Amino acid sequence: MSKKNLLSHAELINTLENVVRDNRKTTFIACHLANCCSDLNKLARLLDKYPNLYADLAARFGEFSPVPRYTSAFMEKYQDRLLYGIDTDGNNLNYEKAMYRITFRILETADEHFYQHELFSYHWPMYGLSLSERALKKIYRDNIKKLMK
Repeated sequence: MSKKNLLSHAELINTLENVVRDNRKTTFIACHLANCCSDLNKLARLLDKYPNLYADLAARFGEFSPVPRYTSAFMEKYQDRLLYGIDTDGNNLNYEKAMYRITFRILETADEHFYQHELFSYHWPMYGLSLSERALKKIYRDNIKKLMK
């Protein structure tokens, strides 16, 4: 496929919105926060508009962690619609344990300015979001249990 046939991120978000809007009885999960990490307002607009839309956090911790106050406020506001996840194939137990450890640190602590070069190849620091126990319980467990009924 040539590059001219690829959809832009804005076009992909528009496509997501169209399908969510046109299928209100279907629950959709926007993987990886719909790749809106650089502007969570885009995803917030969709979450506000469509109660059948959820989003998972997988594979975006390194992108949203550097803006802790905004991201924490976003996650507290949308705690009923967010799902915890990580991206691993299950073939490397040490990698998976390290991934759980760092993602828990990001979501649960107020740690500031730390690096995780082994799992994320970013040159910028990460920050803990210090989410509330209520939000953590929903994101880690309750929301997926609700959807799996």
